[in-house]
Amino acid sequence: MKEIYYIVFIFLSLNTFSQQLGNNSLYTAASDSSISFLNVTATGYYGSSVFNNQMLDKFIYGGFVDEELKNKALKKAKRLNYLGAELGAEIYYTDTKNKLFKDWGYYVGLSYHYNLGTQFSKDAYQLVFYGNKILENQEAKLAPSAFYLRDFNQFSFGLNKNNQFKVGLTLSSFNNNTGAEITEGSFYTDTNGNYLSVDIQGEYYAVDTNSSVRFLSNNAMGVGVDFETSFALKENNEGQKIILGVKNIGVLVQKNTYQVSANTSYSYNGVEINSLKNIGEGLLSANSLQDSLGIETKTENRTSLLPFEIYFFQLPSYKKRVELIYGFRFKYESAYNAFLYAGGNVKLNNQFSASTFVSHGGYSNFQWGLSTQAHFKKMYLGVNTNNILGFVSKKAFGKSLGINLTYLL
Repeated sequence: MKEIYYIVFIFLSLNTFSQQLGNNSLYTAASDSSISFLNVTATGYYGSSVFNNQMLDKFIYGGFVDEELKNKALKKAKRLNYLGAELGAEIYYTDTKNKLFKDWGYYVGLSYHYNLGTQFSKDAYQLVFYGNKILENQEAKLAPSAFYLRDFNQFSFGLNKNNQFKVGLTLSSFNNNTGAEITEGSFYTDTNGNYLSVDIQGEYYAVDTNSSVRFLSNNAMGVGVDFETSFALKENNEGQKIILGVKNIGVLVQKNTYQVSANTSYSYNGVEINSLKNIGEGLLSANSLQDSLGIETKTENRTSLLPFEIYFFQLPSYKKRVELIYGFRFKYESAYNAFLYAGGNVKLNNQFSASTFVSHGGYSNFQWGLSTQAHFKKMYLGVNTNNILGFVSKKAFGKSLGINLTYLL
């Protein structure tokens, strides 16, 4: 019965994070299409479309959420809101000089990702932070809401045709893959608090982590296809290029998956609903919920799509004084809003350039990003933040930092 509490309350409690915005790695190795290079990337991000850094710090470090913080968030809340974070590290080796066959070289890579994410309605926020009395005689909308937690390692291998076309496979090993979704849901309290009704359609699933070992899972494995192509905006190959790709689209097979689903309604007539203590004294008792919600539980293998990613962006060539940059990124099954950014790159001299851009989406609304790139004979180094204001203001909505190092071999 513990799992239904996750669906109704913990799943909506919002003190979770998820999903890197993903545009920290804007930089390729060089315009030379016949090279070998090693690329290392590390990223970290957290943010929200409704909670500023002052409130996010309470979730991270602990503390009391007062009325002022709650009211500020309520003013920002929309029909659908986001909260998330991600940590990740990748290392890739690419060889386009030594051909496997014809014009095709290859790449190989290892990566680690840990991310969480939630999306929730404005009504769900009010129920959690203000209680149901604030919505008395109203129907609170709980859907669409979702929560995802993923901890996984990846191994990738593929073919690379002159850094213009790439195709390959990625093997994902999930140490943890947990999710909850409410596809339809409502919560109603009458004026006097004597009548309450809940109507939920959704599910909760979790991997059996007891059969996982460090860096390898024998219960949640996925195989996905990676595809990326690039083309120049002009016939000159040294000009700006558009990169278009799909990452990790495939199938996830999860063994020994514990699943809880509910697809019915629950009504209650009784004492006034003033606190969670009253609710726990019978309203949400195990017998009441089991009899009224028709909860189904089962343990079985679960097959689903991997949380794949679609993206495109324009790379600066680092040859012109000023160049336009822009991009788009979307992540499937990640409680992630479509992310768009646009800005410009300025070449300061032959060794240094800087970019500035504005973005919207992911897990925040509008943000201002900055990045710097150092270009040496054998090495490219980039440092990027999608939200520079996050490091200087508690009124900003999150923080991010990415580091990208490319070394030519």
